[in-house]
Amino acid sequence: MPKALPFAGRPIARPAWLLFACACIAAAIVSSALYAQMALFHPESYGGVASASLGAKLERTTDRGRIDVIVRDLKPGTPLAAVVREGDRLRLDIPWNDFRTIGTGETFGFTRVAPGPWQHLAITVPDFTGSSKNVANVRFLITLFDLSLGLLLFWRCFGDTGAEALGIAFIAATITSNFPAPPLWSMLWITLAYAGVAAVPFLMLAFALSFFDRHTRPIRNGERHAYAVLCGALAISFLIAFYSNLTAFTSPLIHGNVLALMVEITLAYGGTVSVLAGGYRRADGDLRRRYSLLLIALLLTFALSLVQTFSFLVLKRAKMDPDNPLYDVNVVLSLLGPLLFSYAVLRHRVVDLGFVVNRTLVYGAVSLILLTAFGLTEWGVDKWLKPEGHQVSAIIDALIALGIFLTFHRVRDFVEHHLEALFFRSWHDNERTLRRFVFEASFITRPEALLAAFARELSRFTGGADYALYLGEGDAGYRAEVRAGRMPDSIDIDHPAPVALRAHRSGVEIGDDNSAGSAVIALPMFQRASLIGLVLLGPKARGEHYRPDEQELLAQAAHQIGLDLHALRVEQLEKRTSELVEQVQLLKAENRSLIGASAAA
Repeated sequence: MPKALPFAGRPIARPAWLLFACACIAAAIVSSALYAQMALFHPESYGGVASASLGAKLERTTDRGRIDVIVRDLKPGTPLAAVVREGDRLRLDIPWNDFRTIGTGETFGFTRVAPGPWQHLAITVPDFTGSSKNVANVRFLITLFDLSLGLLLFWRCFGDTGAEALGIAFIAATITSNFPAPPLWSMLWITLAYAGVAAVPFLMLAFALSFFDRHTRPIRNGERHAYAVLCGALAISFLIAFYSNLTAFTSPLIHGNVLALMVEITLAYGGTVSVLAGGYRRADGDLRRRYSLLLIALLLTFALSLVQTFSFLVLKRAKMDPDNPLYDVNVVLSLLGPLLFSYAVLRHRVVDLGFVVNRTLVYGAVSLILLTAFGLTEWGVDKWLKPEGHQVSAIIDALIALGIFLTFHRVRDFVEHHLEALFFRSWHDNERTLRRFVFEASFITRPEALLAAFARELSRFTGGADYALYLGEGDAGYRAEVRAGRMPDSIDIDHPAPVALRAHRSGVEIGDDNSAGSAVIALPMFQRASLIGLVLLGPKARGEHYRPDEQELLAQAAHQIGLDLHALRVEQLEKRTSELVEQVQLLKAENRSLIGASAAA
């Protein structure tokens, strides 16, 4: 988990977190696939929750310690109306059948416990003709959007556990039970779905703590311990709630636990708002805008949870099916939060996904262009050339494919250039400025001026990151010529950074190594086979990662500046050598004159 949290330093923390994350991902993907199968291919199998399928509201009552249901708003002419009356008290054979998704044709068994003597009854769930068939596809698309965003965050930011927690929050929220399943499996999916909803605010709080710790100030021990206590209380409360739903049992303790669970979730949301609001007050510029976007997205999510809680506790509707009066509000809020966060990612880089989005746009556009070109070319050939026979057609198709293959790189370069100019102009301008500097640097005539200019360019390119440029001093290692921030004065010749640079001959990422200061990447300066120097760079001021193309460009720049520095030093040495030779010649001439004068005397 994020370093700001209390258990982050323990050896078991990372494996346990990854196990939890993988379980959430697996549950979300499987449940979404089952939901898709129902929503897209077999909507006729959807029976809705019991209250929607059977023609009545089944309101839970717990006044006798056992969860039963009371029949309300019974619709005449339905199968349930043939065997029960308004206000009857029912005890379900399967305690959670009242909020489970019921399949068409399934047997629904219950015992009427009041009024009158107990009587066991059963009905067959009829075909469901409600609006769920028409809107299930829309709801599924929203679920798919949230799941895709969460997977992208988790995959792209793997290793940054704060961003991972945010990704898992989106993933956990998509775990669903909105599809028919056998009773025991249905209870599993209901439990996972409610657990996912309950975990979301705590995962968002983990991200907020990590973001605040990275950009504003270190998290205090008291805040870490409060988070740990809150997580422990959530686990206990959820286990009690699960026992209550599984056994259909309630008591004053259970009622108190429901209230405690709501308080814990509210505290988690409140803590997240407090952390982000504190960061907003302390921040300025672009960082303040990112905090504000996170706050708005969080408040939308909080409103979504309030709507679902109100539906469950006040309206007694456990499912957000289309018959629920709050369904439209739920759909809008469930889409607005992820959309706003996506905007924050793409426009204000709350989490650095730019390179992935860039590559996706580039190769998606290239694929679309090439496929369109292939289809149009084949259509044109069939229309005007009209090849006869499969053999001739296969040869023409092969030639078309070969032509497209040969033009792939040109198309990619064209699309990449124009897309980056349109959507990623700041990248393009930043890269162009660095390339221009590297070109003009070869005309600087003094090493100290070149070092100062390169230092300014590194600071500009990285947005003010820590940096240091080291030049070799033989067996003594490498000494810092220019540096800023938490960088060491010197680097040993056998330090892991120069060793890795000599081995790979390219830029390398640096792990958690205190001897390298705040450095996260190292860039080499080679003169033939010798590592004559290196550049260390700390994390960007905005907390963004160095993209692969940035690392490659910086490595090229460091290499070229290293060659220019080496050339200037050689020129200085040659000039100094010439001056020394001239001085020696003058001394020799004066010495000969003195010797000649002495001999004449």
